[in-house]
Amino acid sequence: MRLAVVTVAAAFTVSTVAFAQSNWDKTYAVKNRPNVQVEVDDVPVQVHSCGGCRSVHIHVDPHGQDLSRWHITDIQGGDGIRFEMRHLQDHSFFGIGWHGQSPEVYVETPSEADAAVHSSNGALMVTGVHGTLDLKTSNGAIASDQTAGPLRVNTSNGAVRVHGADGTLTASTSNGSMDLQGRFTQVDAQTSEGSVAMQLLPGSTLQSSSRVTASDGSITLSVPRDLHADVQASTSNGRIANNLDLQSSTKSDDNLRGLLNGGGPSLRVHTSNGSIALNSR
Repeated sequence: MRLAVVTVAAAFTVSTVAFAQSNWDKTYAVKNRPNVQVEVDDVPVQVHSCGGCRSVHIHVDPHGQDLSRWHITDIQGGDGIRFEMRHLQDHSFFGIGWHGQSPEVYVETPSEADAAVHSSNGALMVTGVHGTLDLKTSNGAIASDQTAGPLRVNTSNGAVRVHGADGTLTASTSNGSMDLQGRFTQVDAQTSEGSVAMQLLPGSTLQSSSRVTASDGSITLSVPRDLHADVQASTSNGRIANNLDLQSSTKSDDNLRGLLNGGGPSLRVHTSNGSIALNSR
């Protein structure tokens, strides 16, 4: 069932308990850059760009579940939209995944938008959105593709995949590997348990101190040949393989420091348990 679009000058709130097995679907007209906030319990969320459209569309697919177990609340104030999907009562575990037993929330937004997406238990994905992005889940993987602007991702239990990013990146996971790729101006990437593979693509220019750290896992870092940085790499239990052309460098099996292209902001790479590989491209 598709609800009619309502345009008002002031904020309004709509609360809905969906009928069993039905979809929930709504479109919000916006005039300028939207700010979208999504807060959900036990469901994955996908956010996609619709390019130059002037609306935000939110759709809930039950995937065979009874949506009457959730309380859905939405509020719009100008170009700000907030969507919440909360359990009405104590609930049993619903499987996580893009096609699992839990419902799934799909958000379509203009390419220029800010978004904060939080789930208590579900995977998150954002594609093609340019703006300030904040993605957080307590349990699930996080993926982003072709984003631009400040990007913050955090999961307590899951892998992190960032491809085609442009801007700053703050990424962390307590348990999972990290696959990070983009044109970055600043990076802070941390995993407590898992490996890190990071590529700073051509066009990356570090503007402030950056770090890539792992407590238990190897790190592979690839940077452009023309990157300016003060590289510092260390491992408490492992070896360092360096293919960077560093000046004024000091090196041992587990510690390395040197200037890349005359130096620049610090780029710290550390793992407590694992090897480090540094490469240029």
